[in-house]
Amino acid sequence: MTPETAQLFFSLLTFVAAALAVIAALPWLVSAWREPVWGGLRPLRLPLAAAVAVTCMVGSLYFSEVANYQPCTLCWYQRILMYSSAIVLVIAAFRRDLEIRYYVIPLAGLGMAVSSYHLLVEHLPDVFEKGGVCSLSIPCAFIWFERFGFVTLPLMALVGFATIVSVLAMSEDRS
Repeated sequence: MTPETAQLFFSLLTFVAAALAVIAALPWLVSAWREPVWGGLRPLRLPLAAAVAVTCMVGSLYFSEVANYQPCTLCWYQRILMYSSAIVLVIAAFRRDLEIRYYVIPLAGLGMAVSSYHLLVEHLPDVFEKGGVCSLSIPCAFIWFERFGFVTLPLMALVGFATIVSVLAMSEDRS
């Protein structure tokens, strides 16, 4: 697989994950959709969250180890949060331990914050990179690729974290 093919593939998966995040959040927004949406997704919460985290992990490893995109400091922070989430979610999915969400949701929430900040650094480097978080050798404002005019690596991470949060946050309440 070429880096360009991987960029397209993971960018399209970003759209799928974003749709999944919205579908998981719909019952909060439209009460008439509560049971039809939650009823189908509720049993799949852990496997879906684990699949999203593992896919994000595989994608980041591909881009750094195969495509040779060097991760910046903010990328490393996002990786720490995503990789640990992936490991924990896979184990929890096998054990069917939904209580893990109380540990993974804060990790993914932190990941969302780091990814959001990274997006701001990418698009407004003069404003946000002055704090010195990133190194001169691998600046956080460097954009390795941009698909569909807006999909970059930090956006992919943000959508991955948001999907994990929204899927795991689905309530047990059937009312």
